[in-house]
Amino acid sequence: VAERVKELEVKLAVVMQELEQKRADMQHMVNVNTSLQDGIAGAFEHPLGE
Repeated sequence: VAERVKELEVKLAVVMQELEQKRADMQHMVNVNTSLQDGIAGAFEHPLGE
């Protein structure tokens, strides 16, 4: 039983690591999109450089 538990713990650790990586990638995408939106909004707010 201990052997089986160890296997499951290893699998769980791998899955958690993959989920964390996906979450980090998604957070990065959100950050990129947000900064792009801010840049676009800034360009429209001051189209004549006022």
